[in-house]
Amino acid sequence: MAVARGWLLSVLCAGLVALAIPAAAQPRGPNARPGGPGAMGGPPGGGAAGPQRPALPYAGPAWIDTHVHLRAGGGAYGEAIDRLAAAMDGVGIRMALIMPPPFPDNDQRASYEASALIQALRAHPGRFAWLAGGGSLNPTIQSTRPDKVTPSLLADFTRRAEALLDEGALGFGEIGVLHLSHFQGHPFEEVPADHPLILALADIAAKRGKLLDLHMDLVAHAAPLPEKFSSPPNPRQLTPNLPAFERLLAHNPNAKIVLAHAGWDVTGQWDVTVSRLLLQHHPNLFMSLKLMAGQTPQHMPIGPAGIKPDWQALIAEFPDRFVIGTDSFFAADGAPLRPVFVPGPTEAFLSRLPPPLAEAVAHGNAERLYGLPRG
Repeated sequence: MAVARGWLLSVLCAGLVALAIPAAAQPRGPNARPGGPGAMGGPPGGGAAGPQRPALPYAGPAWIDTHVHLRAGGGAYGEAIDRLAAAMDGVGIRMALIMPPPFPDNDQRASYEASALIQALRAHPGRFAWLAGGGSLNPTIQSTRPDKVTPSLLADFTRRAEALLDEGALGFGEIGVLHLSHFQGHPFEEVPADHPLILALADIAAKRGKLLDLHMDLVAHAAPLPEKFSSPPNPRQLTPNLPAFERLLAHNPNAKIVLAHAGWDVTGQWDVTVSRLLLQHHPNLFMSLKLMAGQTPQHMPIGPAGIKPDWQALIAEFPDRFVIGTDSFFAADGAPLRPVFVPGPTEAFLSRLPPPLAEAVAHGNAERLYGLPRG
């Protein structure tokens, strides 16, 4: 059932509220840096910070981070993964799922796909798994108009997607639907969520018992581009993408779709009301929570007073539909782009949820959704 556009117009007009970041949200740990926004992380520059430990040890449930990126540089995964493993120690992260960002072209494909990654992960058995496609499948989606998907292109795309799962990927990600550009050099991407190649990924994921991780800056109704963004490369007018997203969800109800970055709204249109409607209407939809400070603070799940009541009620209503996905970046020494690792908001959030909900969001849902071993 589609969300009514007219009704959404009446509920997506919240005023901007100032939000202080709790002390627990400050960057720390190996690779900790104040990070810029977006699926590709912060702007160029900056190196890894030295190892730091939180002032107080994390006392909440061990958690699984389902959305982590590497900046390996030429496929040199080993050092970046070692830094990620060190950062996980002491901050409650039991396991991390690694995936390429939604690259718009194939320039870095060889550095971010599965074969080299598998070799590097063997040094840390049981701590990592991965998704694939952001470095190879996503560029094909971005460069192919929906009406130009030929049978031969679809067959080749399907073959490549199946091969990634055969190598051990748990699903496809990160795939871009709408990815706004936040700074110079940060890509703008936009395709319909019901693009034939995305529908094909949904069908393959359903057939193989895997999932599809999507980046979609949510636009429920047409609106001018928020002033904080530049045009070009972003368009001056945002086009609704929610109807096509609902068509994707309805296309194959057995396809598990994870909408990334819940709680990190950049358009001003993704609030608790929209999330509730989508979760009510589409049982195959899941959301990964990105709890870093966002650009629409009134829609963040946690504030100075703790977890916001509307968010806690939403998670209690759908206790099996949320996982953690920090959107962190880890890099080897000398990588041209800065690392981003801010675990504090996630720790604060999990520490404040009622224990049964905290256990589900922290690791139980991810174990079931991704087929991971129970911890």
